Amino acid sequence: MTKQIRNIVKLAAVITSCLALLPGGRLQAQTNPPAGFKFAFGPGKIPAGYTQVLPDMTYSKERGFGFEPGAELKSSGADAPRGSITSDKPFFFSVALPEGNYKVTVTFGDGQAATDNTVNAELRRLMIERLQTAPGKFESRPFIVNVRTPAIIGGGEVRLGQREKTSEVWAWDDRLSLEFNGTHPGVAALEIEKTDVPTVYLLGDSTVCDQPREPFNSW
Repeated sequence: MTKQIRNIVKLAAVITSCLALLPGGRLQAQTNPPAGFKFAFGPGKIPAGYTQVLPDMTYSKERGFGFEPGAELKSSGADAPRGSITSDKPFFFSVALPEGNYKVTVTFGDGQAATDNTVNAELRRLMIERLQTAPGKFESRPFIVNVRTPAIIGGGEVRLGQREKTSEVWAWDDRLSLEFNGTHPGVAALEIEKTDVPTVYLLGDSTVCDQPREPFNSW
């Protein structure tokens, strides 16, 4: 382990200890984590326990999930065992979630065409890069995403700057947002479940912040 990594680990331990001293002494804001979410995309047969997602389902607070405005989507697999939603342009899908760490598993593919998939979570945190599937083939990949809000456990909140309230708001809102990018992204299923993994806290200037635009990226 390099000296730099050791210092980061020590810093994370200090911050974790400080957080534990907040009123209530809890690091987790949710004492009762929400049940997992399972989404099946497209018009195909919907497995038991899954919620169907169709192209016209725009995100709303009442629904608690959906595509962000501006998506140009197509569905396939109406007569197949598994459906999917595809596009020739990037699109975003969001799910309302409380603050915490989540294991996200995405199943990629299209019953009729090849797909090319890159996934960014929240504010352009790269999770999957150039995963390709052949026509009729489906592949699943898991990754971990941290969702945060300005609220501080025990009272108070993070003071957000103007940019964090506008172009960077997805890093701080009350939902998990996934960007599906690539030349022809195709999504067949999405599973989300709360997970108990260590959280490492980074302190720094703009070199460690979430970045909303190219050519910059995020931690």
